[in-house]
Amino acid sequence: MRGRHVTTVAAEEALTSPPPAAGVLSGFALRTGADILPVSRVEGMVRGSGERFLATLLTPGELADCTTDNGTFLPAVAGRLAAKEAVFKTFHTPLSSLPWLSIEIRKAPGGWPEAVLHGAARRLADAAGLADLSLSISHDGGFAFAVAVATVRR
Repeated sequence: MRGRHVTTVAAEEALTSPPPAAGVLSGFALRTGADILPVSRVEGMVRGSGERFLATLLTPGELADCTTDNGTFLPAVAGRLAAKEAVFKTFHTPLSSLPWLSIEIRKAPGGWPEAVLHGAARRLADAAGLADLSLSISHDGGFAFAVAVATVRR
């Protein structure tokens, strides 16, 4: 018998079932956000306005996390700003402005970044049905990059 074709029920169902909706994996809806920011842009903002401008975008705790013995580590600042933008993108709120100070990017006890939402950001996340939020930040080659992944309550 040439070209035998064996089909299992599971394979047949996979071929005839509609594909899952975008952003749905194993019954979980996911939202992602990403942002990239040149560190030179942050350097330019600090040079133009002084470090006091950072207090309009970062909480005192975030500023402390970005401070070394040599002063403010601007790649870490750029990473937090990119992370805030990435988190905001998971909210899917096109008519809202980014609530800079109510999205707080802190170091978890293990050293990885975590987003802590307060006030306006917490309300936007709740309205979007977000349950859990995971975050990753990297900076290299003059750029900071962040990605946020959120699960959506169903």
